[in-house]
Amino acid sequence: MLLRLAFLVATFTLTALVALPAAADDKGGYIGIGTAQTTADLGLADIDDGSLSGAFDDEDSGFRVFGGYRFGRVLGLELSYSDLGAVAFDGMSDGSQSLNDGYSAGPVTANVETQLLSVSLTAGVPLGKLVSIYGKAGMHVWAADGSLTESFGEFDLDDFDLAESGTGAVYGAGVEVRPAPKFGLRLEWEVAQDAAVGEADIETVGLSAAFRF
Repeated sequence: MLLRLAFLVATFTLTALVALPAAADDKGGYIGIGTAQTTADLGLADIDDGSLSGAFDDEDSGFRVFGGYRFGRVLGLELSYSDLGAVAFDGMSDGSQSLNDGYSAGPVTANVETQLLSVSLTAGVPLGKLVSIYGKAGMHVWAADGSLTESFGEFDLDDFDLAESGTGAVYGAGVEVRPAPKFGLRLEWEVAQDAAVGEADIETVGLSAAFRF
């Protein structure tokens, strides 16, 4: 995590040093859509009552749609909606905590899908006419839809004190290639903090297309 933060800080520093003197001739709006590979930093300790054993499937694929406005060659503002896919758990409980509102003895499974709405300040620097790099940082609102199943039946997330919505910070960086003046291809890395049932970060690496107007 520290290396990721350092990378983000370096991107913004490079932007400030190189791009600030540039002329503000790149104003305008844009919209885009893309796919993403997601990984949730979620472990057994985040849902365990002391009786569980098992494993998470913490990787999935998702998609995002976004739009924004560039105030010039450096700064912009971006709004994004992301479907981050699902996190699944498959394990067993020994029932040792069942008298303390824990899991009953037997199989325990869970499946949680997460959606994200974020707003970010972006800062970019062109590397010639076709390529630019950028960093972004902002806030997000997330919502989770899922259930947990054990021997006594299926339960909602809040029945086990797992959050169904919340807020957190979002940050990332990427590179954009513009083969045409109004069209760009992005490769982007992003982290949404405290977005997996409010307990862990979700990291995405995605490819998207952006259309300027």
